[in-house]
Order: sequence, then structure tokens, then C-alpha cells
Amino acid sequence: MDNILRQVDIDESLVFYTENQYSAANRKKFLDVFQKLQDDKKIRSDFEDAVWICSSDIKTFQIDFSYREYAYKMHMGKQLGISVTRMTDMLKCYAIYICGEFIFRTIAQKVSSIKAFLTAFGDPAYKVQEQEKVSIADFLNFIGTPDHQTTMLLDQISFLKSPRPKQRELCHLINYMAVENELTDMYGSFTFPDSEFLYWFPVYFWAKITFILPLRATEMLVTPFNCITYRDGKIFLKVRRTMLKKGSRTVCYDVEKDYKIFCYQIPDSETVRNIEKYRELTAAHPRRFLFDYSKYSINEIFSLSSFNLLLAEFVRKNLADNHKYDYSRFASGITEFSLMSAGDSRPIAMANLFYQDIGADICRQLADHTNINVSAGYYTNVSNTVLASSIMHLQRKLNHGYTENTQKKATELQTASLCSSPKHPLVTGDITDCVAEGHIAECFGCRYYSPASGVLEKELLERKKKLDTASRKMIEGMANVKEILDQMDKLFLDAHTGINRYKTACDEKAEEELKKWQRHKPTQTIYY
Repeated sequence: MDNILRQVDIDESLVFYTENQYSAANRKKFLDVFQKLQDDKKIRSDFEDAVWICSSDIKTFQIDFSYREYAYKMHMGKQLGISVTRMTDMLKCYAIYICGEFIFRTIAQKVSSIKAFLTAFGDPAYKVQEQEKVSIADFLNFIGTPDHQTTMLLDQISFLKSPRPKQRELCHLINYMAVENELTDMYGSFTFPDSEFLYWFPVYFWAKITFILPLRATEMLVTPFNCITYRDGKIFLKVRRTMLKKGSRTVCYDVEKDYKIFCYQIPDSETVRNIEKYRELTAAHPRRFLFDYSKYSINEIFSLSSFNLLLAEFVRKNLADNHKYDYSRFASGITEFSLMSAGDSRPIAMANLFYQDIGADICRQLADHTNINVSAGYYTNVSNTVLASSIMHLQRKLNHGYTENTQKKATELQTASLCSSPKHPLVTGDITDCVAEGHIAECFGCRYYSPASGVLEKELLERKKKLDTASRKMIEGMANVKEILDQMDKLFLDAHTGINRYKTACDEKAEEELKKWQRHKPTQTIYY
């Protein structure tokens, strides 16, 4: 077996080289690496402990080395002829061996897969996924198992079919838009108390920044305290983007080394001023990261679990019984607002970028994906974003005294499409008003046109289908961008034409739902 040296950079001042096999001599090297990790508080346990508490400077994970000793003796113990004590020591040394190559969560998963192999090998029900096979093979190689025995053991394992990666499932988009709208109203109020300003600010930043800039949840939480910078009359937002998604590299378990600072130019806005205000109000508490944290937080970071709890509290206190959004709930078909999480904003931001006609490669760069195929999976929320945007746009108008078409609220819904143009183009052929409104080819969106309910539903479905088809073709085009570069402009044009046409139908749909809602709720309170 090859005796290959692998470099593990735990610290710039200290470089470790570890061999790829367990031995008495190498064990001392693994213990040295463990001691370094312990000194740096990356591992907050002793080597002999059954469970190691590991800190990546952002999250804390447990690596559990305990397993059913009797099951091991009855299964792999017989095959390998290695005692329980020695096997446990090997497993711990293996975990150290792969430190610097994988994050702690992945190491914990690999250890778990190996433990299952050690205690369940030979059981008819024991099956593994292909990726687990790689971990098992690597471990067998590490402990010095002969190649022929390793091959024999792996050949006896039954494999599960790898599941297709699931795209993150979001709740209805109206939930996120309601959060953003409510925060806009709250933070735009002159009477908003500083205590509330500070308390809800992480949610405000999430909605205002990560709905546009597709940050990962952990990237948002490690935003630098001095995140706003000014240069040449321009405003820039500094954020940290993980470097651990770039393929093979050393994991340092340190924010400053595992994350890189990126600067994005942003417009001068109320959001910038609120970020600056938050920094001023919390300046008495010096810290590395933007969000203030309690003394109970780990590593001075506002944790992901704390954020998600805060977001849930915001929805419960500010949206749950808020009649201000009765129309939005009615039009979107939801009975109540759903729980959301920090990671939901990333696919929303990707859909927003595409909705705003940002090129595929720019979307990929902002999403920080190395493979454009990965980015493509986020675009499936486009049609949902368009419809929710139309509903929320009308909701905002309602909240600010919008009364257009309210005279129709008590009337029955139309059974036939109508044109109210005084030129009567359908009868006279005079299309002067059609030209003036820019609706020669189609009536949808024209101020003179009122579609019948059935016609609207049919047109809405047809336009959604066309938009989804255009988006799918655009995604396929991105997957083969090098081969069909000349066609990309047309694919994007088709997709965005689909967006615009579908939006027109969605606006009509929102108005139609308003009529239904107003008939259902004849007495309406207007919120300002």
C-alpha cells in the first residue's frame, strides 16, 4: 500500500504532515495535531472522551465515538481481529487524520457511517449509500487492511440508490413578502422605539439584504461589524463568503481563514442608514460581527438557532393576527403565515435576481456557486415570485388607501370579458385606444379590459406554463453555456418575455381576488 504524506495546515505557523495509515509512530503525530486543536479550542474535550465537542468558530458539533461493543465483536471484530479498545483508538485517530480536509459536521457523519459498518456488517438489512462506501474504504485503508480484504468486504455491502438532491422547499412566497413589508413599515416609522429597532434588526437585515444578495445563512451571521464602507462617493457592503465550497482546500475552523471578505456596491438607501444606526446604538459592545449577541452565545456569534427563533417570534407577534394582510392571505390561498428559516432567503434572492433580468453568469457569481448547474435549481421559484409580487403590490396600495375598482365590489363577478374603451374597437375596428395603451397584440393589462373570471384563470395557467417552459430552456442553456453561447441572449429574452406576460396576468388575477375578497368582506378597514 502506498505510503502517502498528506499536508494538514492547522495554522500558518504550524504545518502538520500525516501519513495515511495508523501506526504506533503515527499515533503520536495524531495526538500532536489533537493537542494543537485543543489548545486553539477547536476541540473542547480530551482525547479519551467518548464524545468530542468541536467548534468551527461558527457552530458546535459533537463527534460521538461510542458504539455497541458486543455488536462490533459479532460482526467486524471477527473479520478484522482488532480489539474494541484499539478500534476506538483507530477511529479517533482517523477523525484527526481527516481534520483540515472536512468540516466537523462531515467528520461526525463519516464517523457515524464507519460505526454502522463496524457493528452491522453482515446483517441483511445493512445497506449504505455510495458516498458512505468511500468513507468506509478510506478508513479500512487507514487502519492498514490489506487491499484484497478491503475489496472483499466492500463487495459484500449492499448499496442504496442515491436519492436525488432535494431543492429547498419554501412556504408560499407571500409569507416572505409580508415579513419584508411589515419591517419596511416598522423601520420607516418615526415613532419606532430604539429597543424594538435593536431587537428585530437581524430579521430586518435578513429581509433587506439577503432577499437581494443570496448569502448563505452562516455568511449572513458572520457579517463584519464594519460592514458599510465608503469609497469614491460610492457605498459598499462588506460580507463574508465561505471558501469551503470551492473544492479541495484546508479547513481551518476559523471564520477569518475559512471565509473571505467580499464588497458589493449598494445604493444609498434607508437600509444603509438603518445599518449605520444599528452599529451606532451597539457601538459600546465591541465585537467582530454585526449582530449583537448575548453572553450565552458561543464564540461571540449570533447563532443560527437564535435567529430562527427570533424570526418565528416576529411572525407570531407582528403577522399572525394582523388584519392588515387579510387580502394577501385570501388572494394567496393561505390561512395563516408559516414558519420560515434563515436559509430560505437564498433561493428567494436567486429568483429575484433572475426576475430583475440579471444575466446567468452574474447570478452564479452572486450566489457564489462554482458550477452554474447548481444555481439553475434556484430559478424554479420565478413564477411564484411573480404572482406573490402582484398580490403584495396590491396589498401595499390597499394599505395606503387604494380604492380603484372598489365600486365593483358588490357586483357579481363577470361572466364575459368586457372592453370599456369609448372607441369600441371590437365593434368598430378603431384601435386608437389599443395603440395608445400599447395593447394591440393582447388585451391583458389594458386599462379598458376586464377579463371574465374563467378567461383569466385559463390565461393565467397558460402563461405560467409558457414561463416555466422558457425558464427550463434557459436553465438547460446555462448547463450547456459553452456549446450554445450564441443562443443565450435569445433564451434570456424568451424567459423574461414570459415573466412580463405572466406578470400582466398575475396583476389581473390580484385584482380579481380583490373583488372576491371585497365581496366576502364588505366592510373593509384601511391601514396606513
